[in-house]
Amino acid sequence: MGHYKKRPFPMAAGIFMILAAILVLSGCGKDNKKDIVFYFNEDSVTKEEYEMLAKEYSNQIYRKYSTEQVNQEDFWTKEIDGQKPCELLDEIVTEKLLENYSLKTIAVEEKIVKDYNYQELMEQRDKENQEKKKGVQEGEVIYGLTSFDDSAYYEYWYSNLETQIKNQWIKENVKVTKGECQTYYDTHREDFSYDIGVTVLYAEIGFSSEEEKETAWKTAEVLGKEMKEENLEKLLKKYPNIYLEKLELNSLETQEGKSGVYTQRWEIASQLSNGQVCQPYEQANSICLMKCIKRIENGSIEFKKMESEIERYLQVQEAESYIKREKEKIKVKKGTISSETVISQLKK
Repeated sequence: MGHYKKRPFPMAAGIFMILAAILVLSGCGKDNKKDIVFYFNEDSVTKEEYEMLAKEYSNQIYRKYSTEQVNQEDFWTKEIDGQKPCELLDEIVTEKLLENYSLKTIAVEEKIVKDYNYQELMEQRDKENQEKKKGVQEGEVIYGLTSFDDSAYYEYWYSNLETQIKNQWIKENVKVTKGECQTYYDTHREDFSYDIGVTVLYAEIGFSSEEEKETAWKTAEVLGKEMKEENLEKLLKKYPNIYLEKLELNSLETQEGKSGVYTQRWEIASQLSNGQVCQPYEQANSICLMKCIKRIENGSIEFKKMESEIERYLQVQEAESYIKREKEKIKVKKGTISSETVISQLKK
């Protein structure tokens, strides 16, 4: 099942975003039979799609060889150390295609999307790019990328599709009991153990000018003294305009934020002893300080705090096993153009 500490699933149970366009298409267009690299069941993988992925992953192969080897005209098709570089790249591309086409097959069967092919997917990309461009011109707030290239949209589409499939399949097919969660917790106790844990009273005094910054420093000095004696409730009443919060941090859950904006907070908090108040410090347009309420060493996160995460993890594991089984059912047949031919034509 793997190590839980790696957090192999998104924390939110919902999808990143609902597939904004459920590919309302007139039906799959005809692919040029001269440019088919593979057939996956009834689906055809065109040269265009295969080539896009080959370009995307080619650097993984280039890094395995010297500059002199890569610059050889027949680099892709020349056997080096018993294997052609094009064979290594083909393994990566084919695996990615199988993953994506298994998702596509499931999504179509479950009526999550209508059937489509690569050409139609890219046409959908062009449409979304035009809509985003128009939105930018009209001053609308655009979240995420303002335009997608082929590979970025392809990855974006299948990432969202995978999440949609997992969520729907879990809802309809998976029931994880509290007992199963408890068993996982008990047998993976080391994954929930930490070296240092601290409960702190955290204060953040924001500023937007040098004058406000100077005032914030002075306020922090006074607040630091009062933190030694007063509790959170009294401080909240006395300082209604200051952000005050009780936080539980540990070496597993440092709460540093995706961008690492709170890295300094954890570094300071982890050094505090019981009752100690740190010196005020500056972080992200704020003056901050903390009081250590409780410090624990060699502790563990209790089950009730992790139960929902473990439940989601086990659900996702079931969904991923289902997707893997569907991938293994795909029958692969070579098309009219070889993968070696496509790869050998890649521009360096």
